[in-house]
Amino acid sequence: MTLAKPTAEMLEWHESELGVFFHFDMEVFAPEWKFGDPIPDIRCWNPKKLDTDQ
Repeated sequence: MTLAKPTAEMLEWHESELGVFFHFDMEVFAPEWKFGDPIPDIRCWNPKKLDTDQ
């Protein structure tokens, strides 16, 4: 049985002990929307002014 082995990059990331994940859910762009409601028009999810370097 051959086991999968992580790459050098995977090990480096694992050793950094820090990870960040930003999730832009529909509630960011349509705050009145709640889980289970009909999904708003996809055009309201449009991060045109997103500045990830700020």
